[in-house]
Amino acid sequence: MHYSRSRSTGDNRMTQESNQKSRRIFRYLVGMGILISFLACFLTGIIKVPDIYKFLGMTYKSPFMVSMTQLHDWSGIVLGVLAILHIVVHRRWLIAMTKKYLNGNKPAIN
Repeated sequence: MHYSRSRSTGDNRMTQESNQKSRRIFRYLVGMGILISFLACFLTGIIKVPDIYKFLGMTYKSPFMVSMTQLHDWSGIVLGVLAILHIVVHRRWLIAMTKKYLNGNKPAIN
């Protein structure tokens, strides 16, 4: 036989606060991941510009450039995955703002 215990209002409030805190931490980690992967992709992209790596005295096949290329490629993939996750997490806001905009109510974005 299964016994269920009803939760008190205090338990529900604590659960809601815990869930909200978990969501905030998750959104923060996604945002920081986007920032870090963007910086890695951007900076390695600059290093990979032919005039720059030639100026630094390197060839495209040097071990350093091979590492930069791998870091650039993987950070771009991570950035793409995190960007998609970011859109999924904020989909309700994006849909609401798009509906407002399409209905002629120009949203005030501060």
